[in-house]
Formats: sequence, C-alpha cells, structure tokens
Amino acid sequence: MSAAAAIARWRDAVNQRGAPAALAAAVVPDVVVECHAPAHPGETPGALAERMVGVAAVAAWLARTHPDVTFALPDPPRPADDARWRVRYQLAAGDFANEGTWEVALADDGRLAVVVHRPRALPAAPPPDEPEIPR
Repeated sequence: MSAAAAIARWRDAVNQRGAPAALAAAVVPDVVVECHAPAHPGETPGALAERMVGVAAVAAWLARTHPDVTFALPDPPRPADDARWRVRYQLAAGDFANEGTWEVALADDGRLAVVVHRPRALPAAPPPDEPEIPR
C-alpha cells in the first residue's frame, strides 16, 4: 500500500466523521492520533493539545467535527523522515478555509498507525477601532 492511498483513506474517514467502515479501512485498531495547537508557518509547532488512542477514541474525536467542514489533499505526501510521511491538508466550511499538515506512520498492513494533526494558526484579527471619546 502506498502512503498516498493510506492518507486518502484517512481523509475519507475524516470527511465521514469517523464512520466505522471508513475508519477501519484507514487506521489500525490501536491507532494513535495526536492533535497539536495551531502554529504559524515557520514557528515552533504547537504544543500537544489532545492525544487519542484506539479507534473508538478517534471516532469520538472525528464525530465532533462540524458537518459543513470538508478536508482535501492539495499535494502528494512527502517523506518526513525514514518512517513517516507528511502531507498538507486544506479544510473548508462555507467561506471559511484553513490548512495544516498531517504527519503519519504506516502500519505493516498499509493502514495508519500514527497521525499527527498540526493545524495552521489563523491570522490575528485586527484590533477593533477605538471609539471616539466625546470632548
């Protein structure tokens, strides 16, 4: 199994909010998913925010995703190191869009054993205009 096919199955499972058949096709039963706090490109990656172990925990996490959110893979995966692959994802929900990376490790059967979810930080909102103070 290729890394691209394994990651595409993960994207499908995410877009199906952890539907049992899609998740079983994408990950091993004892999968580890680590979600990190958002970070801007070039910054130190965000701290670990949440760690799930096992299909049930991952399914519960995916079920929290808003139904309007869809994930896409605009680029092919690239090796992150000798054992892992990294791919950029994009997400959209109506007019909202963001991106991040998934770093994954494949199990011997071609499914994912580890997923590291690193969302990109949103741009800071400009400060609101100061109201004029009457004199």
